[in-house]
Amino acid sequence: IKRIGGHVVPRTFCYVTQTFDIKKPAASGISSDWIHDQLAQLPCRKLVLMDACHSSGVRGFTRGMAPECVGQITLTASDAHEFAYEFPFYDNGVFTLAIGEAITKHFAALDNNRDRLLDVGELFRFVRRRVPELLEPGRVSKLIERNATQHPQLFFPRRTPRFFPVAAH
Repeated sequence: IKRIGGHVVPRTFCYVTQTFDIKKPAASGISSDWIHDQLAQLPCRKLVLMDACHSSGVRGFTRGMAPECVGQITLTASDAHEFAYEFPFYDNGVFTLAIGEAITKHFAALDNNRDRLLDVGELFRFVRRRVPELLEPGRVSKLIERNATQHPQLFFPRRTPRFFPVAAH
Protein backbone atom coordinates (compact mmCIF):
# COMPACT_ATOMS: atom_id res chain seq x y z
CA ILE A 1 0.00 0.00 0.00
CA LYS A 2 1.46 3.35 -1.02
CA ARG A 3 -0.01 6.74 -0.17
CA ILE A 4 0.94 9.49 -2.61
CA GLY A 5 0.17 13.15 -2.00
CA GLY A 6 0.97 15.74 -4.60
CA HIS A 7 -0.47 17.90 -7.31
CA VAL A 8 -1.85 17.20 -10.73
CA VAL A 9 -0.35 19.36 -13.44
CA PRO A 10 -1.81 19.20 -16.97
CA ARG A 11 -2.15 15.53 -18.01
CA THR A 12 0.12 14.16 -15.29
CA PHE A 13 0.64 13.76 -11.57
CA CYS A 14 3.66 15.29 -9.89
CA TYR A 15 4.80 14.78 -6.32
CA VAL A 16 5.72 18.23 -5.10
CA THR A 17 8.93 18.68 -3.15
CA GLN A 18 10.11 21.77 -1.27
CA THR A 19 11.98 22.97 -4.36
CA PHE A 20 9.06 22.44 -6.75
CA ASP A 21 8.73 24.95 -9.59
CA ILE A 22 5.37 24.95 -11.41
CA LYS A 23 7.13 26.19 -14.55
CA LYS A 24 9.41 23.11 -14.51
CA PRO A 25 7.35 20.28 -12.98
CA ALA A 26 9.35 17.45 -14.57
CA ALA A 27 12.68 18.86 -13.36
CA SER A 28 11.62 19.94 -9.87
CA GLY A 29 9.06 17.33 -8.84
CA ILE A 30 8.74 13.57 -8.96
CA SER A 31 6.67 12.67 -12.01
CA SER A 32 3.92 10.11 -12.22
CA ASP A 33 5.97 8.35 -14.88
CA TRP A 34 8.84 7.82 -12.43
CA ILE A 35 6.46 6.63 -9.68
CA HIS A 36 4.75 4.36 -12.22
CA ASP A 37 8.07 2.82 -13.29
CA GLN A 38 9.11 2.16 -9.69
CA LEU A 39 5.80 0.54 -8.74
CA ALA A 40 5.67 -1.52 -11.94
CA GLN A 41 8.88 -3.29 -10.87
CA LEU A 42 7.25 -4.69 -7.73
CA PRO A 43 5.99 -8.24 -8.38
CA CYS A 44 2.88 -7.94 -6.23
CA ARG A 45 -0.59 -6.49 -6.10
CA LYS A 46 -0.60 -2.80 -5.24
CA LEU A 47 -2.95 -0.26 -3.69
CA VAL A 48 -2.10 3.37 -4.36
CA LEU A 49 -3.91 6.01 -2.30
CA MET A 50 -3.61 9.19 -4.35
CA ASP A 51 -4.40 12.26 -2.21
CA ALA A 52 -4.32 15.09 -4.74
CA CYS A 53 -6.64 17.50 -6.50
CA HIS A 54 -8.09 16.21 -9.79
CA SER A 55 -6.47 12.85 -9.04
CA SER A 56 -8.93 10.62 -10.88
CA GLY A 57 -7.98 12.50 -14.03
CA VAL A 58 -4.57 10.81 -14.02
CA ARG A 59 -6.03 7.71 -15.67
CA GLY A 60 -2.89 6.71 -17.58
CA PHE A 61 -1.13 6.33 -14.24
CA THR A 62 -3.02 3.11 -13.52
CA ARG A 63 -2.41 1.37 -16.84
CA GLY A 64 0.42 -1.09 -17.42
CA MET A 65 1.46 -0.94 -13.80
CA ALA A 66 2.38 -4.58 -13.38
CA PRO A 67 2.51 -8.01 -14.98
CA GLU A 68 -0.73 -9.73 -15.96
CA CYS A 69 -3.01 -10.52 -12.99
CA VAL A 70 -0.75 -8.58 -10.62
CA GLY A 71 -2.41 -5.21 -11.05
CA GLN A 72 -2.61 -1.95 -9.19
CA ILE A 73 -5.74 -0.72 -7.47
CA THR A 74 -5.92 3.07 -7.21
CA LEU A 75 -8.11 4.98 -4.77
CA THR A 76 -8.11 8.70 -5.59
CA ALA A 77 -9.09 11.57 -3.31
CA SER A 78 -11.22 13.39 -5.85
CA ASP A 79 -12.83 13.24 -9.24
CA ALA A 80 -11.09 14.74 -12.27
CA HIS A 81 -12.59 18.23 -11.86
CA GLU A 82 -12.50 18.49 -8.06
CA PHE A 83 -10.08 19.72 -5.44
CA ALA A 84 -8.77 17.47 -2.67
CA TYR A 85 -9.21 19.62 0.43
CA GLU A 86 -6.73 19.87 3.28
CA PHE A 87 -7.19 21.69 6.56
CA PRO A 88 -4.56 22.47 9.20
CA PHE A 89 -6.78 21.30 12.08
CA TYR A 90 -6.99 17.80 10.51
CA ASP A 91 -3.21 17.54 9.94
CA ASN A 92 -4.08 15.80 6.66
CA GLY A 93 -6.30 16.00 3.67
CA VAL A 94 -9.94 15.10 4.19
CA PHE A 95 -9.37 11.92 2.13
CA THR A 96 -6.47 10.75 4.31
CA LEU A 97 -8.46 11.59 7.45
CA ALA A 98 -11.37 9.42 6.24
CA ILE A 99 -9.01 6.50 5.51
CA GLY A 100 -7.54 6.82 9.01
CA GLU A 101 -11.02 6.78 10.54
CA ALA A 102 -11.95 3.69 8.53
CA ILE A 103 -9.01 1.59 9.66
CA THR A 104 -9.25 2.65 13.30
CA LYS A 105 -12.47 3.76 14.99
CA HIS A 106 -14.90 2.55 12.27
CA PHE A 107 -13.17 -0.74 11.45
CA ALA A 108 -15.64 -3.07 13.23
CA ALA A 109 -18.68 -1.40 11.66
CA LEU A 110 -17.14 -1.53 8.17
CA ASP A 111 -16.08 -5.18 8.32
CA ASN A 112 -19.35 -6.33 6.73
CA ASN A 113 -18.52 -10.04 6.55
CA ARG A 114 -16.86 -10.08 10.03
CA ASP A 115 -13.67 -11.71 8.73
CA ARG A 116 -11.54 -9.22 10.74
CA LEU A 117 -10.20 -7.87 7.43
CA LEU A 118 -11.06 -4.57 5.81
CA ASP A 119 -10.98 -4.99 2.04
CA VAL A 120 -10.59 -2.21 -0.49
CA GLY A 121 -14.32 -2.28 -1.34
CA GLU A 122 -15.33 -1.81 2.30
CA LEU A 123 -12.75 0.98 2.63
CA PHE A 124 -13.93 2.71 -0.55
CA ARG A 125 -17.62 2.63 0.39
CA PHE A 126 -16.82 4.36 3.69
CA VAL A 127 -14.39 6.92 2.24
CA ARG A 128 -16.79 7.73 -0.62
CA ARG A 129 -19.50 8.57 1.95
CA ARG A 130 -17.31 10.14 4.65
CA VAL A 131 -15.31 12.65 2.58
CA PRO A 132 -18.39 14.66 1.50
CA GLU A 133 -19.66 14.56 5.13
CA LEU A 134 -16.43 16.19 6.30
CA LEU A 135 -17.04 19.02 3.82
CA GLU A 136 -20.61 19.73 4.95
CA PRO A 137 -21.46 23.35 5.76
CA GLY A 138 -20.78 24.16 9.39
CA ARG A 139 -17.75 21.89 9.68
CA VAL A 140 -15.26 23.84 7.60
CA SER A 141 -17.48 26.24 5.67
CA LYS A 142 -15.35 29.31 6.44
CA LEU A 143 -12.31 27.70 4.81
CA ILE A 144 -13.74 26.52 1.52
CA GLU A 145 -16.06 27.82 -1.13
CA ARG A 146 -19.76 27.18 -0.82
CA ASN A 147 -20.93 23.88 -2.32
CA ALA A 148 -17.44 22.36 -2.34
CA THR A 149 -17.47 18.78 -3.55
CA GLN A 150 -14.96 15.98 -3.34
CA HIS A 151 -15.78 12.45 -4.44
CA PRO A 152 -13.11 9.74 -4.16
CA GLN A 153 -12.85 7.27 -7.05
CA LEU A 154 -11.73 3.64 -7.20
CA PHE A 155 -9.97 2.04 -10.19
CA PHE A 156 -9.41 -1.71 -10.60
CA PRO A 157 -7.30 -2.98 -13.49
CA ARG A 158 -8.76 -5.75 -15.62
CA ARG A 159 -8.41 -9.25 -14.22
CA THR A 160 -7.52 -8.02 -10.74
CA PRO A 161 -9.36 -9.93 -7.99
CA ARG A 162 -11.89 -7.70 -6.21
CA PHE A 163 -10.88 -8.87 -2.75
CA PHE A 164 -7.83 -6.98 -1.55
CA PRO A 165 -7.40 -6.68 2.22
CA VAL A 166 -6.02 -3.33 3.38
CA ALA A 167 -6.23 -3.68 7.18
CA ALA A 168 -6.65 -6.45 9.77
CA HIS A 169 -7.76 -6.51 13.41
